[in-house]
Amino acid sequence: MQEGCVMRRHLFLLVVALAAGVLMASEAQEESAELKLGQRVRLVLDSGQSFTGVISGLSAKTVILDFSFEKSGFLGMIGFERASIRRVVPLPSLSRDRAYAELSKRDKERKKAGRAHRAWMEARKERQRLAEAEQLSRAETAKVEKVAAELARQKALLAEFPEGEGWGPERLTQIMQRSMTLNQLSTSRERRFIQAFSEWVKAKAAFAVLEEKKKAFQQELLAGFPPEAGWGPERLAEIEAKQAADQGLSPGEIKFQENYAKWEAAREALAPVEVAPAPQPMASPPASSMP
Repeated sequence: MQEGCVMRRHLFLLVVALAAGVLMASEAQEESAELKLGQRVRLVLDSGQSFTGVISGLSAKTVILDFSFEKSGFLGMIGFERASIRRVVPLPSLSRDRAYAELSKRDKERKKAGRAHRAWMEARKERQRLAEAEQLSRAETAKVEKVAAELARQKALLAEFPEGEGWGPERLTQIMQRSMTLNQLSTSRERRFIQAFSEWVKAKAAFAVLEEKKKAFQQELLAGFPPEAGWGPERLAEIEAKQAADQGLSPGEIKFQENYAKWEAAREALAPVEVAPAPQPMASPPASSMP
């Protein structure tokens, strides 16, 4: 009885030893397998990671695998140092149909990724463009606000010392001469005018330029839409009626409608002043003949 148990134990150990020998022989055969270009293999690294692909390059220290036909999700090729490879497992080659199917799949994925990347780049460019446009708009707004503030200040200065009330270079000369020759103290308003005279001159010149530009624009507007050619309130009513009836408007009608308020102001500003005819002298009655 005891001898039978011993024999079974020895038999079990013999089977385990044979299985281990077969496994070691198999691994030795895999490790000693000769690597060839174009061969499909699985590389098991010392780190425990494994990679499957077709050998596309060999050197004394490096093995390059091509993953283009595999399902690993990798695109392209990667080189591995031979010293880091623990085991090489030869694999059957892929059929041509499967290889082309995998390649087609990878190509579609690559194109899809390319489209997504281009869309992302376009969105990024659009965001940059909008940011630059917003920055430029803020700069232009600040510039316009600065000019508007300066014009408002100049307008207030001209309103404080209107030329129509005699304020100007001659008034300044009179104030200075009166102060020096007659020893008369100037008023607070006159002293303020002396201090602001240079700015007053600049404001007067600036508004003169603006008036010239305004007058030129008004003349151009009236020349483009002359009242004698029928442009006026009645024409505007006709245009609005056409618009309400969804009828198309000509470019000239659109421009006239958009600028009608300015056109009306120009017509009033540039309307010729009607001068009343001078009264004619009454004819003297003919002298009566004396009898």
